[in-house]
Amino acid sequence: MKIFYAIQATGNGHISRAMELLPHLEQYGTIDIFLSGANSSLILDAPVKYRSNGVSLFYNCDGGLDYWKIMKGYQPFKLKKEIQDLPVEKYDLVLNDFEYITAASCIKKKIPSIQFGHQASFQSINTPRPRNKSSIGEWLLKNYARATHYIGLHFEKYDEFIFIRLLKKIYWKQSPVIKIMSLFICLLTVSHN
Repeated sequence: MKIFYAIQATGNGHISRAMELLPHLEQYGTIDIFLSGANSSLILDAPVKYRSNGVSLFYNCDGGLDYWKIMKGYQPFKLKKEIQDLPVEKYDLVLNDFEYITAASCIKKKIPSIQFGHQASFQSINTPRPRNKSSIGEWLLKNYARATHYIGLHFEKYDEFIFIRLLKKIYWKQSPVIKIMSLFICLLTVSHN
């Protein structure tokens, strides 16, 4: 099976999770990695087939999104071309760890995809929000990397599609997320063919 794995390279969390998940995904087929973002310091220890600055998310000193800095790096014409050119239709499975270009390409080309990670858990109304929630932040969580399926990772299981987050292998033996991913991979492969 050919797997397209899109990783958000804003900060280091998505890359760190990818390094833990890749050995498990490799059991299901060949993986082509798309790394998108311009402000991570962690090096992904795997071959990256596609690379883009994408829509890089930046944060302010309070941990909130720095909308001005995000908009300064926004290049709509380049993004439109990258969305069109990204070959998501050539893959049996598209996994997206909160990456915009892949999500937009899948929507445009009507390709099923799985968004997984912490941000995916906010598709549920049961996932806790801050007392003073940002309407822009809420909109971004719901729409930035839309998919046909979601696997949320959080500290608690707030909904059926949310699982306890991945931890480094020294802290876990066999995560239920890996089992759920396996089920989704099988289901999507059957429905995609």
